[in-house]
Amino acid sequence: MAEASATAYFFAKRLYETLDVPVGIINVSWGGTPIQAWMNPELLKNEFGDEISLQHLETKEWPQKYGFKLPGVLYNGMLHSVIPFTAKGFIWYQGCDNRMKYEQYKRLQPAFVRMLRQEWGNDRMPFYFTQIAPYKYEDPSRPEGGYMMWAQAQTLELIPYSGMACTHDAGELACIHPANKKVVGDRLAFNALVNDYGYDMFDGKTPVPVKFEFKDGEAIVTFDVGQKGLGPISTDLDGFELAGEDGVFYPAKGRSLSSNRNQIKVYKCPEVPNPVAVRYGMKNWSEATLFNCFGIPVTPFRSDNW
Repeated sequence: MAEASATAYFFAKRLYETLDVPVGIINVSWGGTPIQAWMNPELLKNEFGDEISLQHLETKEWPQKYGFKLPGVLYNGMLHSVIPFTAKGFIWYQGCDNRMKYEQYKRLQPAFVRMLRQEWGNDRMPFYFTQIAPYKYEDPSRPEGGYMMWAQAQTLELIPYSGMACTHDAGELACIHPANKKVVGDRLAFNALVNDYGYDMFDGKTPVPVKFEFKDGEAIVTFDVGQKGLGPISTDLDGFELAGEDGVFYPAKGRSLSSNRNQIKVYKCPEVPNPVAVRYGMKNWSEATLFNCFGIPVTPFRSDNW
């Protein structure tokens, strides 16, 4: 087990214990790599040729130490060789190396999934991915980590038959490889159990905002969340921010509404009497405070694109 993926192990273990059927995992992974390293060079050339250089594949020259990070290299060297194998679906845990180009990632990940499904000849193969976890990076207060988490959550709309395991509550400030891999594997498995195996006793879906409203000095955020709704209720929660027309964000409080369990209000921000934008968890390091009633954390989000 030492060389296997701990996340994939716990994913398979949860499925096995629930389904009572042996589950096989093909582990194709390499830490610290960008998504474009795993993508077909032809796809990259056709869809991202103006953004991503493939010159190294033409010259066959690249630094030995970092060659595995270059676009297309791991597709050729690791992924393409397992394409003939029968598979039910895919789980994916990656994103940190694309963090500084989060807007591009919103296009790269859907293209990557289309590629996988095309290679396996099935456009309905499930794709369940893990959101990156909070980490300090160069500066815990900078926003890029939060921006990347939100970009990943937004790909759910762009990728049919997909699901996301949020790890907003499972990061470690000083370690980019958080130790709690069981919670990641379990949350990926909950997606599969509900979507592919018909289990409905547990809502493992990450709550994602679908609507933002601003009125009476407050922000009202509506979520796509299961029947049990959000929690904790009737308690002021940290991690939220509001901004006015000047685009400057200030700390605010969030509160799950007992009258409508799929909404929260964000308020108590005296610096912003008339908010026009709301954020939650938009930092490299932040701590989860809002969950669904089964303990799945809400994705970090923002209403703005500043």
